[in-house]
Amino acid sequence: MKKIFPGFSLLLLFACSTEQNPGPTPAPETNDILVSDDKAQIGDPEFDPYNQRICWQSITDHKLWVCGIDPATGKLAVANGQQTLIDDALVPLASTFNGGEWAFSRAGAAIVYSKLGAGNARYAAVATETGSTWAVNVLTSSPDRINPRATKNPTDNVAAFQYLTSPGSGTTKYKYLNAPGTELSIPDFKDAHWAEDEQVLTGILPNNQVGLFDPANPAAPVQLTATPGTVYSRPYMWRAPDQNNARMFFAKANGNEIHVFIETVPNSRVFSPFLQFRSPSANPGYSNIGSPEPVIYKGKSYISFMASSSPLETTGEPAEIWYAALNKVNPVYKMVSDAVVRTRTDPEPYPTASTLYIYYTEVDDSANPDGILDPTTILKLRRCDTGL
Repeated sequence: MKKIFPGFSLLLLFACSTEQNPGPTPAPETNDILVSDDKAQIGDPEFDPYNQRICWQSITDHKLWVCGIDPATGKLAVANGQQTLIDDALVPLASTFNGGEWAFSRAGAAIVYSKLGAGNARYAAVATETGSTWAVNVLTSSPDRINPRATKNPTDNVAAFQYLTSPGSGTTKYKYLNAPGTELSIPDFKDAHWAEDEQVLTGILPNNQVGLFDPANPAAPVQLTATPGTVYSRPYMWRAPDQNNARMFFAKANGNEIHVFIETVPNSRVFSPFLQFRSPSANPGYSNIGSPEPVIYKGKSYISFMASSSPLETTGEPAEIWYAALNKVNPVYKMVSDAVVRTRTDPEPYPTASTLYIYYTEVDDSANPDGILDPTTILKLRRCDTGL
């Protein structure tokens, strides 16, 4: 086990903070519309708000597609999503539960994804866009690698991506798009996510606390939380314009809470509690929070998430789609999905000039109700208007 990088005090005792137990505040009117074909099978869509499009993976033939979003209606330019074919023979979603992920930099857009090779070998692959064409590079020098996730800051000179070993090892690997032959490692660091607006990674340490790794200074990760008895997961970091551009991060705590932290002094790596909350749903069965993601909209910080009976977004349970407006004194929690009971998953925030939307996937397994992602599963894309 790596030692935690010394020299930073931890001001993270939640005993001194007030937990928010939000009452239900669903939208008086919701705008939850179907934006794909009602028989579509759009697996794990990821959104490019800069070019108004999605990438997604087929669950039947394991192809990677890109499809535009109509800016007037919010609907897919092609109802089944099959507009531009990028690649085929991806590792099936039933194995990875994660499809292609966008990468952005000054060089433009790329997609990183899991590619299946000969003998069922698994590789990270990169599809790079130049004009109207896409070039695919399968990184065969590093076998048994899956689920790459990339940086998404269009002002970065070079994008980076991190990924998992298969089978898992507890080590996060990463590369830069301009040096795909060089693989770098972060031992004892899992569940890693790039910060929204800088090339640093949050992840989970062997003691189940949140850590921060800076590739520019690749010492051991810095431990950011010290909450005994709490098991953290899904840590995400961003800089908050509404908090003087301070670094903030959140993580799921014990599967059913969100803990939000703020950096006390700029770039000190010392964080204090800012807010914590449980599921705001009025349905007592929806006590867990799944698939949380941060988003900045009009200078304010939000978290989109799903409220469900399960803390995971892959279990096929009914769910509601929500957002939280992060304010230490007066946080707001709003349900944006409609009242119809649906199997909802994977909420994805999508900012536009007029409002913040949250897209999500509706799962219909009624043709063969076995709870397994297979060719009979319908995966519709829907969109909620937050009203922000």
